[in-house]
Amino acid sequence: MKRRDLLTGISAAVLPSVLLSHSAHAADRSTAENGLIPVTLGEPFKLSIRSPEIDVSREWKTDGNGTPEPNGSMLSPIRIDSGLLNLNRSQNLTATFDLAVQYVKNIDFWVSVALFDDEHQLLGAANHRVSLELNGGFIELNGQRITLDFGRSSAFKRAAFAAISISDRSE
Repeated sequence: MKRRDLLTGISAAVLPSVLLSHSAHAADRSTAENGLIPVTLGEPFKLSIRSPEIDVSREWKTDGNGTPEPNGSMLSPIRIDSGLLNLNRSQNLTATFDLAVQYVKNIDFWVSVALFDDEHQLLGAANHRVSLELNGGFIELNGQRITLDFGRSSAFKRAAFAAISISDRSE
């Protein structure tokens, strides 16, 4: 995928809220309010980001589960628990994320990440498709590790914040 297409795709999911908060920036605004997560290259960071909820009522009726889902028929099939940004000697940046994934129906989600410096200037973006395929009709919970490749740039060494989202682009 061309970097230009990637930046166009990620801008719809992540950048509007970041740019809006940047234009209305106040000195006391915290990173939590503007959606940015502080990151340090080479150091793991904890996350708790959930995908949009989807309706799984039909799957619960047909998969042989005798007990309904405790939270009803809506659940978030993907949760990001932790991440790590690595910049190698060639200035190639990768991000690794640990996910908890519930395979509840055949659907695609996208994990999108945009990186910013201390002044909230965009340094780069990457995304990764997570395809969920229901195997044999039973809902499963598994761990998964994904890696996103941002490409090469000497600017990546200034990475200070990340905006991370999980979106359902199948509809």
